[in-house]
Amino acid sequence: MARRGFTLLETALAATIGGMVILTAVGLFSMIERSEKGLERQFNETRQLGTLQQVLRRSMNTVLMSSSLDASLESATGRENREMGNGEVVQDETPTWDGTGERPRIILEMDNTEDLGRCMALAAPPMDDPMGMPQRLEMVSPRSPIPSSLRLPTRSWMNAGVDVENELEVYGISGPVRGVFEFRPDGSRERLLRMAGMGVATGERVLKQTQTGWTLWWRPVFPSEVLRLQAGAPATEADFIANAAEGYPIIRGIKRARFIAFDNRFRRLTYAARTATDLPAYFEIEIETWSGAYVNWMFEVGWVNGADPTAPPEQADGSGQNSDNNSNSNNNSNSNNGGGGQGGNRRQLTPQRVQPPGGDRRQSPAPSPQPRQPGGGNRSGGGA
Repeated sequence: MARRGFTLLETALAATIGGMVILTAVGLFSMIERSEKGLERQFNETRQLGTLQQVLRRSMNTVLMSSSLDASLESATGRENREMGNGEVVQDETPTWDGTGERPRIILEMDNTEDLGRCMALAAPPMDDPMGMPQRLEMVSPRSPIPSSLRLPTRSWMNAGVDVENELEVYGISGPVRGVFEFRPDGSRERLLRMAGMGVATGERVLKQTQTGWTLWWRPVFPSEVLRLQAGAPATEADFIANAAEGYPIIRGIKRARFIAFDNRFRRLTYAARTATDLPAYFEIEIETWSGAYVNWMFEVGWVNGADPTAPPEQADGSGQNSDNNSNSNNNSNSNNGGGGQGGNRRQLTPQRVQPPGGDRRQSPAPSPQPRQPGGGNRSGGGA
């Protein structure tokens, strides 16, 4: 008895049903993959925001301020006599600091540095980018705001014969440090490191974004950079690479962000402070990411008094290079803090950027800070 085969109609029907099953399965798998990517992006973003909040809290709660009342920027600029605001956002056209005297301990300003220009040449944001001109927030802290547990894996950060823990200065910092929060286009510093023959950190997976965003970095500012800025000397390619290698990326994919200093009931986009009397009532940060997350945090400002780790050393005749005449007050402050009157040596706690590989990296112990003072909200005009 001959076997009966499939008819053309049956074959077409089976092919149609099989194709529908395959398309449904492919669509289902694609939906699951998109869902996993979305969950992974949301998890990474939540983790990055948590890290950012922890770092900012460590930075704002203990700012290392000058103990000399004569160095106050408020009295020098007449800022204490300004009118009271009603919460409006203002951006002063004049520079936050005129360049005279000791460098302020807090500098909030628009970022016009050469480093930003170098990074934007590698990964420029689109023309309709809502970020606008980014800000930079420079602060002096009694310790690094980046805990050792949050640092990127050292073995995967460099792959060009660099001894990371001995040659990168950021790993040698103990005690006071001047650092800066700055925004750079996503992937720009990573590309700069690759161009220099260095590997990019693999401790965090960088997902492909549909829109080019910004990355918020923290990096230390060393005495050599402060001297270069005060002298007005241009930055070199080696400076750009060093900034990228010694920085820590905190959060990526930022759509827009801004720092705000609340002072005299004004919300200021530019600000500077040198002593405790200059401090604002609080700092505010507003961040929106391209994936839709939005946060608005306020941090009360606390402080301790101490010497600037990036200040130039005292001269042999006892006259310092700073014009704030605060050497005696610093020595008295360090004596009260158990420093034994070694205030001049404490200026060298933060190492110079350039050191020979394998050189002596021993540092002085961290100074004992004074008891934490109350926040700036008790100052006149600092209330909401």
